[in-house]
Amino acid sequence: MFSARVSTAAAALALLAASGCELPGADEVLPGTNGEETGERTAPNSESDDATDADRRRGSEGEDPPPGGATQQAASEPLVHDYVSALAAASDPDRMREGLDLAEEDSTAHAYLRHQAGFSQAWEDAGTPLPDSDVHTASGGNEVCRTREPGTQPVCAVHDHFTENDERLADLRVDGTDPGPRLSAADGVTDESEGVHATFLSAYRSVEDGTLVVTADLTTVDDVSLDLDGAAYVPEGSDAEEPAAVSAGRYELDAGSGTHAAFTFPGADPGGELRLGGCLAECSAMVDLALPVPD
Repeated sequence: MFSARVSTAAAALALLAASGCELPGADEVLPGTNGEETGERTAPNSESDDATDADRRRGSEGEDPPPGGATQQAASEPLVHDYVSALAAASDPDRMREGLDLAEEDSTAHAYLRHQAGFSQAWEDAGTPLPDSDVHTASGGNEVCRTREPGTQPVCAVHDHFTENDERLADLRVDGTDPGPRLSAADGVTDESEGVHATFLSAYRSVEDGTLVVTADLTTVDDVSLDLDGAAYVPEGSDAEEPAAVSAGRYELDAGSGTHAAFTFPGADPGGELRLGGCLAECSAMVDLALPVPD
């Protein structure tokens, strides 16, 4: 039966050739053994395959591929555990920064942990380290309860939906929200006044309550007293100053020294300006810093 059908097909092709009709191309649909179109092709369609390969190289939801060209995947439990352990080590900023090796540079996971480590560093520089965060497993995620100021009640948020790329963390969700758009980090954003140099480190508008947390590095050429408690934030397009709800860092700096500093501004958005004052020894000169906070 099969050989007869093959012979019939061959004869039909011969008639087409003899009559001058164009034979079907290698990539056209050919009849199946039952006389119906199979929908298969005898040669690959290069254009279609290229599109399929491109889609395969892209991440989920049509996003551009992560660094290295590999597709992100759900992160392994050991990798997430080690990252969350570092995130929770608020009393030891160096331990927190060790966790940065677990995340891709320039990824959301990296920027998020870097910001939290900078915030903890400001409290350590102030001489009042934060307590370590409590971590509880909740609904497949990790609820991290973090203290923003010694002696206050912690603020809790579930960290889950971690993804990895080449065995390093890339993304995560905090209470179901992508923290990436809420994080700001930029190089070369500085201001200087009377030998006091301020460098912007990071800003984060928290998922938990919308508080804007700004971290900065402050160094000085001469002895200086910084008025960290008098720090204020001026939103973009406004002249009104919003006082910091919480300030952390070292207030008295010796010549040639520095400190991390952190400030919280409830309900504020990045894109404005951090203003900070102080004075040199015996108030021989006034310090007036205006540090941009990129969005």
